[in-house]
Amino acid sequence: MSSMDYSTVPLHDIPTFIEWLNALYPEKCPNPDNSEREIWMKAGERRVVNHLINKLNRTEDTVLKGA
Repeated sequence: MSSMDYSTVPLHDIPTFIEWLNALYPEKCPNPDNSEREIWMKAGERRVVNHLINKLNRTEDTVLKGA
């Protein structure tokens, strides 16, 4: 899915959109060649993806439990 460009991301399909973001901003260790600013920016990008994944999982759990 990482080869998908922004113009083809299905914004109406939230799980697929989060999957695309997950591929675009993977969870990985910082590169020591990056500046401190770049490391913080990449950490922030990933934090947003993790937040969306957690929110989606909680929503799906709520729906499955019938609450």
